[in-house]
Amino acid sequence: MLVGSGERRRTAVDSTASTTVDRMQTQKSSVLLPTAVVLFGIGLIAALLLIVPPIRNSGTATVTVLYILSLGAPIGFLLGLVFALLSGRRSK
Repeated sequence: MLVGSGERRRTAVDSTASTTVDRMQTQKSSVLLPTAVVLFGIGLIAALLLIVPPIRNSGTATVTVLYILSLGAPIGFLLGLVFALLSGRRSK
């Protein structure tokens, strides 16, 4: 066979490898991670706002709302941890 003759070598294709790749590419993304990131961000911002003295001394309702919103940080962290554990690869 000549090198430049236009013929190509055919190689055997492993059908199980291609279906595994197809399954990995078509797998739906989880809503857990974006939810965790948003909750963590809201909680972090609310916790930082609680440190600011004018906001902290403004009134009971504002401080209560910020305190409740700041609970989003640990909840978001736990959801992110659950996502990491569920999406991790299993060892063989």
